[in-house]
Amino acid sequence: MCYLGVNTACALQSLLKAPGWRPGFRYFHWILSTIGAFLCIAIMFISAWYFALLAIFIGAGVYKYIEYAGAEKEWGDGLKGLGLSAARFALLNVDDSGQTHSRNWRPQLLVLSPSEKSFYDTGGFPLVEAQQGLFSFVSQLKAGKGLTMIVECIEGNFCQKAEEGKARRIALSSEIKKYKIRGFCDTLVNEDYLNGVSYLIQTSGLGGLRHNTVMLIPLLK
Repeated sequence: MCYLGVNTACALQSLLKAPGWRPGFRYFHWILSTIGAFLCIAIMFISAWYFALLAIFIGAGVYKYIEYAGAEKEWGDGLKGLGLSAARFALLNVDDSGQTHSRNWRPQLLVLSPSEKSFYDTGGFPLVEAQQGLFSFVSQLKAGKGLTMIVECIEGNFCQKAEEGKARRIALSSEIKKYKIRGFCDTLVNEDYLNGVSYLIQTSGLGGLRHNTVMLIPLLK
């Protein structure tokens, strides 16, 4: 198991081109590490397949326990690096021309969370209740399996309200978890509220992964 872990880690670090990965062995190649990992697995199962399965289950259990306990990993996480590389590869290969086949179309939601009651028609309801109703509605739109981005604009000077923006981002993240919304959240601080909302609508998203539907409480002006 130790040799398997070392070989797998070396192969992943090399494939992901991690900035901190600098092997000292002159003839190192990720193919050698991959072959070594497969040989370790083969020898384990040839020797005693039941002990091999037991060792793999124990190793996986220890890893999940450490992940669940939230232990700090000062050495970095190879699986997280693999996920980042996969996300980058997927984004670079998503067509950003805006032309999507009808069979592949799905709602990509940009949800504008209200923060200034004077700009919204809440129908007489408190702003908090209107926001909760909006999030509750968004949480019911899971079947589309599309992207969901929840954003909020804060009116004011960025230097003065930067900390408030961070606090609101944390609060939005909690709301997303509360309503079981799978998506992302962010905040924007701008001198003019309506201009900030306009900026969010124009710039939210990344590459070909952009919204095609905007959800918000009706504006008064």
